[in-house]
Amino acid sequence: MSGQEEQAAELQRYLYALYHAPTTSSREQANDWLNSWQLSRAAWGLVHDILLGRVQISPTPPSSEVEVYYFAAQTLRTKITRDFEELDAGMRATLPDSVLEMLGRHHSVSFIRTQLSLAMAMLGMHFPSLAWREVSGSGRLGEPGPSSMIEWVARRLYNEASMRQVLLEILTVVPQEAMAYHPSLLPERRREIEREMKVDGLSKALEVLEALMREQSGVDGGQSGGLSNDSIKHILEAFAAWLRFGGNAISPSLLAASSLIPLAINSLQKEEEAFYAAVDAVVEIIYCSSAHGRPKAELGGLVTVLVAQVMALLPQFHVCIQQAVDEASGKLVEENNFGEHGEQAKALARLFAEVGEAYADLICEASPEVMGPVEALLDVCRYPDMEVSSISFNFWHRVSFILSAGKKPHNLNWEGDVLPEAEAERRVGAFRGHFERLVMQLAEKAQYPEDSEHWHSDEKNDFKYTRQAVGDLLLDATDIIGPDACMRLVIRPLSEVSERMNAGGSFEWRRAEGSLYCLRSIHRASNDVQDGALLLSILSSLSYLPSQPTLDYSVALMLGAYADWLAREAERDQSGNIVGLIQQLIELIVKGLGNDNTSAACALSLRNICDSCGRFLVAGSNGAVFMEQMLELYRQAQSHGDLSSASNGYNAVGSTILDEEDVENILEGITMVVKHLPPDSKRDKVHHMIDSVVQPIQMVLEKASSVVAVNGGLAGNAPSESLVVLPLFERVVTILRNVNDVDDVASTLEKLLPWLEMALTLFELDPEASERICRVPRYAVRTAKRHTIRSLPALSNMLMSRFERTKHSCYLYVASELVKTFGDPAEDIYTQPLLSRMLITSCAMLGSLQAVSAKPDLTDDTFLLAGRGLSYAPRLMMTQELLVALIETSRNAILVQHREACSSVASFLVRLLDPSTHRHCDINQVKTLEAVFQPYAGILTQLTIAGGVGALPSSRVHEMADVLYALLKGTQNATESLHRVQAALALVPDSALPSNDKRRFLQLCGVIVSDQILEDDEQQLVQGLIDLSECCRRHSKVQAVVMDCLLEPQFRVFN
Repeated sequence: MSGQEEQAAELQRYLYALYHAPTTSSREQANDWLNSWQLSRAAWGLVHDILLGRVQISPTPPSSEVEVYYFAAQTLRTKITRDFEELDAGMRATLPDSVLEMLGRHHSVSFIRTQLSLAMAMLGMHFPSLAWREVSGSGRLGEPGPSSMIEWVARRLYNEASMRQVLLEILTVVPQEAMAYHPSLLPERRREIEREMKVDGLSKALEVLEALMREQSGVDGGQSGGLSNDSIKHILEAFAAWLRFGGNAISPSLLAASSLIPLAINSLQKEEEAFYAAVDAVVEIIYCSSAHGRPKAELGGLVTVLVAQVMALLPQFHVCIQQAVDEASGKLVEENNFGEHGEQAKALARLFAEVGEAYADLICEASPEVMGPVEALLDVCRYPDMEVSSISFNFWHRVSFILSAGKKPHNLNWEGDVLPEAEAERRVGAFRGHFERLVMQLAEKAQYPEDSEHWHSDEKNDFKYTRQAVGDLLLDATDIIGPDACMRLVIRPLSEVSERMNAGGSFEWRRAEGSLYCLRSIHRASNDVQDGALLLSILSSLSYLPSQPTLDYSVALMLGAYADWLAREAERDQSGNIVGLIQQLIELIVKGLGNDNTSAACALSLRNICDSCGRFLVAGSNGAVFMEQMLELYRQAQSHGDLSSASNGYNAVGSTILDEEDVENILEGITMVVKHLPPDSKRDKVHHMIDSVVQPIQMVLEKASSVVAVNGGLAGNAPSESLVVLPLFERVVTILRNVNDVDDVASTLEKLLPWLEMALTLFELDPEASERICRVPRYAVRTAKRHTIRSLPALSNMLMSRFERTKHSCYLYVASELVKTFGDPAEDIYTQPLLSRMLITSCAMLGSLQAVSAKPDLTDDTFLLAGRGLSYAPRLMMTQELLVALIETSRNAILVQHREACSSVASFLVRLLDPSTHRHCDINQVKTLEAVFQPYAGILTQLTIAGGVGALPSSRVHEMADVLYALLKGTQNATESLHRVQAALALVPDSALPSNDKRRFLQLCGVIVSDQILEDDEQQLVQGLIDLSECCRRHSKVQAVVMDCLLEPQFRVFN
């Protein structure tokens, strides 16, 4: 047995183990061996000889022979895709001919044929068009060489009847793979591929397909009078693939003259696979024949025929609708010639939708002869299955946008002309009836089906997304028929339910709930409601609806949705009736807080109504009574949420225990009402609300501190009972964020400082608890700003000492807020030591990339604070000690994988080097920065380039480009900046990064650092780094070589 036969036998054994071994460990071991083998250079020769039959494969055990051939074909495709650069020039030149020979041997096995066809497509990616003239077997003596891979393959296969299927499959997969990113290609080659395929490949492919169609028509015609369904399917699949890839590159005259067009159109009347292939092809023809929402001028005749043929399929769709209705009602439905009627309906719906969307601008002109697709898409919308009916939604959205934008010149997304008012109204009027029918159909689709109680979670989620799409489309419809008409239509099912109940019928909660959902979906259009009486009557009657969990939930959300509308009505109303109605609705909401099904929705709605209507609710004779009721609710809510387990008191909202988020909504809503009270009354109420939260905090902390003292006084040993202060502090934050009296907020912060100190001591070992406590000073300073200056000395000392003891990053974030607020020189006595001590302490913990990677939150907050310092007090940052610490740490952290941390480091460097930052510093400080930065400039440039080309995910290229731009422009000596880039690129061998790519990037950097004015030079640098990145990332082996060259071992902590 030869060496290759032994290798093949070993390969066969591992493949058999992968598919048939009885144990998981054996299969995993086989998988690891095969993966490793596929990456080896030896795999090239073995799979090449196996597929050409030069190495015999044992036919036993059964099925293993086919498995080997399939794996060999798959490996060859993978190697050509990723490892083509490993081959020498001679092997490359003969490989296409070898792959065709392999296809000749294995074309009868479809899955092997597909892998080998993909391999041939990948060869087309690697070889430039002109290179195919030099490929082995490219032509006979005296015959001009082929100008593309398509022509080369066609010449070799067209005259072999047994290889027609292979030719068609190659013609199909080539455009599908043309712009794929998995082939290992240089960026310039990718751009060449697109040009070659669209200029020469596309026209040649269509020429070959037309010739195959004529040839095959003659062959099949002898049997059945024309092309077989199978032939049609394969030809049209290839045709559709080429149109999808680059149909807009075909001249309209060439497209119109193509004989493939009639084949696609006529095949819409075929059955089974030919029909579905025809649908795909016609969809692409529609796309290629349109521009700017109407037919291309040269293709008007083709479009007329095309649309007529598509519309002729509408009766078939009506049959599908009836079959779906019958099936939903339990009737037996026979399969038609297309198999499953749902698939046929989906294909037909797609055709109608593509026609409508492609020619939407023309359709919106509302002439009678173009309204056919509108009726068809109304039929699509009424199809019972949402997966089919939703295909029409984008058309209706597009039509609504076009019609309404023609009347609204301020619409920034509209690129068309603003129509004369009369013409715009005529067009809208022509569609009004269609949109009214659409709304009625959508109102039905928003209803829960009868079996909804038995749904699993996936079905519930699907229906949720379905209703969201319905709601969005209903809102679009209000632009055409107006919100009043839309409301009357969507509440019609609710009215019918009410009438049926009055006549003694049962309550159909699904129809009622669907109406309310639709009504809630269009609440954003309520600004334009002309007749508010209807909406008022609906809101007034909600409390009389029978209770049902899902319905109750919708009622609760409905109340909050129309809070803004109620506020506008209350402002216009002089009688006080609207305010009375609002108070009734709040009573209904408060009642719903005691229901497990509606508590969350009611809490949210209460917050929305209080926010919108608070100023009306506290005014007038009932305002004081209402305010007392709200404060009582506030008191009752305190025992809920995260405090519920600690409360032994009366549960004021029934047996339901509210979630903490619900409590936060209630507190926020009541605070929003309080802020509309007269100043004295508001101050009293705010103090009362804060005291009701602060007093329990004080009691718990005092008790906890005494327990800690008894147990040895170790800081951080917080008793479990003291955890209750954390949600209490969160509630203080809620109040502070929503009170618009900055003096109250400032005094509260000052009052709380000792208790914050005590709490932070108690939870010193718990970073998450410390972060929750730190939200109080953070939001107090953010809300009251400079009014908190009396707390600044104590707060800054607390943050510095706490951070130096615990190293919790939450203190850095609070310090950022202080620096932003107190960045004036007058407060330097506090902010300068705050910045210096905290940043130097933090940087000391981030002495390597490994340390940075282990503490990404600390890194993020460190550089956020440093960035804040540069933005609001740059003069405080320009000390030698602080700059050395930060620049050295940025060197360690620039390649951290954590996205937020990496972004913070990049932003810091960009801001540090920004000339606008330097303008706020004196000349000596700028010189200090230059002197400190100079020794690090080279390594930072090298690391930034490394991050862009492979050390960081490709999504970070833009951020690395920003840093590189700052390094190029932000230093005084442009020549040195350019030399640093050149030195970094010189580390990478030309085999990994070709010299042409290096030279191109250096030229771009040279222009940027020069005095030339380059339009959008930052974006050009981004694109240049993207090209460099694609070149270095084209293969894992290339990327590894580049990283080894650019990075010292301590900077290689990445996946």
